[in-house]
Amino acid sequence: MLVTRLPKLAAISMSSLLSTSSSRQFTPFTPSSDSLFAYIESLQIQSAVSSSEDSGDPSQTKPDFGDFLDSGTGNHSLEWIVKLENEGCIDSWKAVTADVKMQNAVASKLATLKPDSSGEIVLGNWASSESTTAAVPSTLISHNTGTLLPSSTYDVILADYLLGAVDGFSPYYQDQILPRLKTHLKPNGKIYVVGLNPIPDTFPGSGNIICEIRRLRDACILLAGHRCYREYPVEWVERHMRGIGFECVSRRFPILWSGESALRQVNVAKSKLGLMKGTCRGGMKAEIERIEKEVERIFKGGKRIQVGFDYVVCGTLKE
Repeated sequence: MLVTRLPKLAAISMSSLLSTSSSRQFTPFTPSSDSLFAYIESLQIQSAVSSSEDSGDPSQTKPDFGDFLDSGTGNHSLEWIVKLENEGCIDSWKAVTADVKMQNAVASKLATLKPDSSGEIVLGNWASSESTTAAVPSTLISHNTGTLLPSSTYDVILADYLLGAVDGFSPYYQDQILPRLKTHLKPNGKIYVVGLNPIPDTFPGSGNIICEIRRLRDACILLAGHRCYREYPVEWVERHMRGIGFECVSRRFPILWSGESALRQVNVAKSKLGLMKGTCRGGMKAEIERIEKEVERIFKGGKRIQVGFDYVVCGTLKE
């Protein structure tokens, strides 16, 4: 989920990253327009500066991601990877998805954005020792035929909304995904877990419409015979990461809902109507129409409502 507001970075301001004052030839690094990814970039710059022998100038330092793994890729994270690759911040990268449709989508996007990319897109499931076999006509896709990414280790691993998606592909594996990813991390490497804190059951005032939409969407998904994503609180992530030896820091990013973003979730519910059986379809259709009218009323005039937050948890493996 995109958050439009850039955070205020305590240790390194975004303006300092854009500074060009230096006697050395240096192309300033351009922070991501996504505030969560920009925060990750700032932490990587801090790490590079703190480990530098000459205590380097942050304004003259690019984030170094080394060997990079996107453990649950999608179009948005792939765009960010390409940006980092273009700016010389990545040595090598792989991106994993368990969804054949997503594999096709990101392969197509990569072919458009950077056909000469050195990265690989891998189709596989972290809960299985075997990858999915699907014939996708693209030289940019690596088909894993044994244990997923055997013996591969990385400096940085991104889990971008991966925990929430696990229940849709590998139910009840959530408590194992972080230990599984840890086996692919180099000493002193970092895992960045990006997630959506669960939307509450109720919320004061007009913001309660977001809670209603969440219930409607999930009900329609279940009635269509599909599995819902299951988000986990930031405290759950921190607790499990510390339990397997990570040192953690985190930041929360409040979500400002617009009528457009609310209706996108309603449209997910609407897309499931054709898959429902029996008389429930008519009842859910009527409820969707009621919610749509409520969204139009509440968000009239471009109003925005803050409900919930996204988060980034940075786990550093100290060994």
